[in-house]
Amino acid sequence: MVVFTAAFTFSSFLFSFLSWGQAIPKSPGIPQLESDFTGLLVHIGEHAALGALAALPTRRASFILTVSLCAVLIDVDHIGSFLGLPMEGRANHSVLFALVAPLIISTLSYKGFLGKNITPMVAGSLALAAVLAHVAFDITSGDPVIPIWSPFTAIPVAIPYFVGILLEIFAFLIVWLTVKRWNREGGAKEITT
Repeated sequence: MVVFTAAFTFSSFLFSFLSWGQAIPKSPGIPQLESDFTGLLVHIGEHAALGALAALPTRRASFILTVSLCAVLIDVDHIGSFLGLPMEGRANHSVLFALVAPLIISTLSYKGFLGKNITPMVAGSLALAAVLAHVAFDITSGDPVIPIWSPFTAIPVAIPYFVGILLEIFAFLIVWLTVKRWNREGGAKEITT
C-alpha cells in the first residue's frame, strides 16, 4: 500500500498546481496552525481518524492505515500556498479531485502497480473515501469554507455542518458496499494481508 499512498500524495501535489494564479490571501487550513504545534498534531490525528473510520469496512489493517495516511496527506496542496506561490491552499478539497484521485488509483490498480491485494474498484473507493473523509473533517471542525470548484475557481463555498457528517457517512458506505461486492465475488478470500 506504499505505492497507493505515494501515488495518491503525488497526484494530490500535482493537482494543486492546477490552481496556479488563484491564490486567496490567508487561505484557511494548516498554515494557520504552524504556530501551534500541538494543534497541528491534533488536526492531523483527527484527519487520520476519520480516514481510518471510512476504511473500517475493509477490516484490513493495511487498507485502514493507507486511507488514514491519504486523508492526512491530501493536505500537500497547502505547500504551494505556504511557500507563497500563487496557488489556492486547498485546491484538492474539490469535487474534481474527488473524481480524479479514484480514477488515478483505480488505473494504477488495473495496471498491476498496486499489487494483487487490491482490485481497481476497491482501490478507487479507498481513494474517494480518503478525499471525502478529509473534507468531512474540515467541514465539521469549523472550517466549512472550501473551494469545491477548484481549479476552475478558487472562490470558497460555505458548506453546512450536516454535509460534513453526510460526507463521512458516504465515505464509509462506499467502502462498505465496494468491499461487500468484492467479498461476494470471492476476491477478498484469495487475499492475505
